[in-house]
Amino acid sequence: MKVALDPSIISILIGSFNTHLFYPPANVNLSAWLTHPSVTPDIVAVGLQELPLSVTLFEQKSESQWRKLIEQTLPSYRLLSSIRMLSEFC
Repeated sequence: MKVALDPSIISILIGSFNTHLFYPPANVNLSAWLTHPSVTPDIVAVGLQELPLSVTLFEQKSESQWRKLIEQTLPSYRLLSSIRMLSEFC
């Protein structure tokens, strides 16, 4: 049974993570960062900084690996938007 949400009360989890130009380690567990046993947010917003750049901008291996890890950690959520910003000073 799905419960209708009161539009005036929405819980949002916002998290930011600096990858330090690393790909996700095989043993990383994001559950402690993105989940909490007593809180289930309606919206989860995640920001990743310093993703490693691929040889070409069209091949975004690091971004897809981090996204897959987040989706595995939060299987009941879906991606609504994704934006990749690049600095000319990188």
